[in-house]
Amino acid sequence: MTKLRFTLPAARLRRVTPLRAITLSAIRWSSTFNMLKRYIELKPFLLAIAEDSIDVLRLNVVEDREVTALLVTLEDLNSITLVLQGDKCSLLEVRQIFDTVIEDYPDAVGRLGPSARVVKNPSFESAIVKILRGTERTMTAEERESVIKLRNEETIESSAAAVALPVMSLAERALKNKKVTRVTSGFMDFRFLCPTSNMCERFFSSTKVAIGDRRCSMTPKNFTK
Repeated sequence: MTKLRFTLPAARLRRVTPLRAITLSAIRWSSTFNMLKRYIELKPFLLAIAEDSIDVLRLNVVEDREVTALLVTLEDLNSITLVLQGDKCSLLEVRQIFDTVIEDYPDAVGRLGPSARVVKNPSFESAIVKILRGTERTMTAEERESVIKLRNEETIESSAAAVALPVMSLAERALKNKKVTRVTSGFMDFRFLCPTSNMCERFFSSTKVAIGDRRCSMTPKNFTK
């Protein structure tokens, strides 16, 4: 895909299709999915380019099948990243999504599990999820201690009714049964807490705009620092 963005191959590609090659981006979590999807779309036009440097890099039949199979998985996971960008995505919904992903992909537990290394305060996150789920009575002493200062003096009673989404993707299936009725709780309503993934997704999506034309030579690694 990188070769297809060079001047000569790109010019030949434009003669047969308006589609352009997509390469990996360090600031786009879905760039791998987008790149493979575009490869599948461009595959019928690669022979028409007649470029030796492109032909030697073309995938064989077995590799093509592997890309197609991988694309199915990435398409499922891409639906997750889109949902995580939502402004109203709560910690409870993120936990439900991650648990569903772990059910389908057990190897992801090390990165998405409640006690994953990226979780800075597992007890606090677990306590918030249990409160939002209405099961705060099951909190451990450590979890209760982590949110003790967030108790509300006045009892909060509200309901969060959500319409179940049709089962069409992994994200929708994860949220299908997310309807939770809030019971009387001694804690404040934690739905205002924004998961880290929300802020990161929106930041990475707007990075190109933030950098601007004058800083286009800055690498994503240096920019995020």
